[in-house]
Amino acid sequence: RRVHGGKTMQRKKKNAVHPSELKKKKSFESHLDLGHTDEYDNTVTLLKKTDYIWLIFFTIVSFYTRFYKLTTPSVVLFDEVHFGKFVNSHIDGHFYFDIHPPLVKLLMALLLVIFTDYKGDQPFLTIGEEFLPTTPIWLFRFIPALAGSLIVPVVYLITKRMNFSDFSSFLCTSMVCFDNLFLGESREILTDSCLILFICLAFFCHLSSERYHDQSKWWKIWTTLTGISLGCAISTKWTSLSVFGIVGISTLGDIVLRYIRNPSKEYLSFHLNGFGSRLIRLLGIPIFIYVTCFFFYFWTLPRSGPGDPFMKIPFQSTLIGSKVVWHGRTPSFSDNFWDLNFEMFRANKNVATPHHWQSYWYTWPFNYRGIACWNGNIRQIFVDGIRTQVQAFVYLLGNPFVWWFSTFCLFISPLLFLVKRNDKKQNDQKQTNTLLFIDSPTYIVREQFGYTMFKLYLGWISSMLPYALISRACFIYHYMPSLVFAILVTGVLIDTIFNSFKFPTFLKGLVVGFLVSLFVLIFWYYLPFSYADELTVAENQERRWFESWY
Repeated sequence: RRVHGGKTMQRKKKNAVHPSELKKKKSFESHLDLGHTDEYDNTVTLLKKTDYIWLIFFTIVSFYTRFYKLTTPSVVLFDEVHFGKFVNSHIDGHFYFDIHPPLVKLLMALLLVIFTDYKGDQPFLTIGEEFLPTTPIWLFRFIPALAGSLIVPVVYLITKRMNFSDFSSFLCTSMVCFDNLFLGESREILTDSCLILFICLAFFCHLSSERYHDQSKWWKIWTTLTGISLGCAISTKWTSLSVFGIVGISTLGDIVLRYIRNPSKEYLSFHLNGFGSRLIRLLGIPIFIYVTCFFFYFWTLPRSGPGDPFMKIPFQSTLIGSKVVWHGRTPSFSDNFWDLNFEMFRANKNVATPHHWQSYWYTWPFNYRGIACWNGNIRQIFVDGIRTQVQAFVYLLGNPFVWWFSTFCLFISPLLFLVKRNDKKQNDQKQTNTLLFIDSPTYIVREQFGYTMFKLYLGWISSMLPYALISRACFIYHYMPSLVFAILVTGVLIDTIFNSFKFPTFLKGLVVGFLVSLFVLIFWYYLPFSYADELTVAENQERRWFESWY
């Protein structure tokens, strides 16, 4: 104010923002972390004491359930027939061919070579084959169990990185921890639990990198870790290519949103200049890891083996014990690398043999069909003086309520988003300056909801898309990457409902407590299928709710 001619005059500024509104706006920006500062905001990025308690709790529960009775049953299960032989080959040196990249199989072999004297004696010929006394079953299954155990705390960290409420974080992490398919896949000599871990790590590191200015120290660290995680994922299975799409599109979307809020040539130039840095970290590092894995693949397989026919004659002639004679040029690593990857692509594309336990991609969200990994021998026992037949099974099936609830949330979340946009329509029409509206807290909250959902749905769809485009036999475990994103969608939806309807704290706890109790109860009910506990005929049939589960 100023006094002029005895009158108090107030200087007015065009488009002035009331201090309370400005404070409110900054509060929302801090909560959603759209400021992208170089330093951590302790109110947003650091875990609270209770978060550490829950993180430790879920880690302990996850490790206990994944490692409990890990050597049971002590027989070869389902695809252990294949992966066991592949690990053997890296130990005895006989060349093999697989349609998947070799990273996890190399790690399994390395563990066995370092800690045991195992020479690859287990033949891995048939499902149900008993393990030899000299076969280190626990170490064979250690890496999948370790990866499966780590998935749970990483998912918890993802929810915290996405600013989920305590209730929603607890719900989402419980859905992963107490899912029977995540448990079962972690207890066999398979690579899918490792794949899911690498995907989750890539997503977490990517989310972390978004919190910082491009080219800042912490941005470089998190982006590098994203590239390492992507490299490990693609070196496990090609289906993880979908994660590259998620990271790429999400990164582009983040840049566009920030440019809309700061439409300057300097800002655009800054990001274009950083393109090379992104390319090195998000593409160069994964390629380096992928190629390095194949270097060790060829290096550990110098002997002629069952995979010889898949390679060209010049390569076969270089193998010890090969019956091929070749007088031409010795192929280089580059030649062998491209030949093998082309053959892997061709073999992946031409896998057309039907399988009894295969299922179609559009049935996976409904947990339509599991996989029988092993059926034990029927035994006769006496229960209360009555002769009863019992049998053990290892059956891979998702927790029905976890899967159905996440699928339900997937379907209703878009409807809720449309309702939220419609509710704000009148406010939108009152805005005369679009840029001012973009800076308003209301816009930030609504668009952050839509942008978050976009990333999660992109992850869900892109992880299933490869299986919709091919005709090869597919299985329910192929849905696991998509399930992670479906569960995260569930968390966003639950938080949105709680906030929109202003649920009191005790009611939030009641709802989440009921859901988690239900998940745990069903998880416990189906544990015999994971731990190969014997069931009576009646107990087995009680758990087969649908004909497709037989």
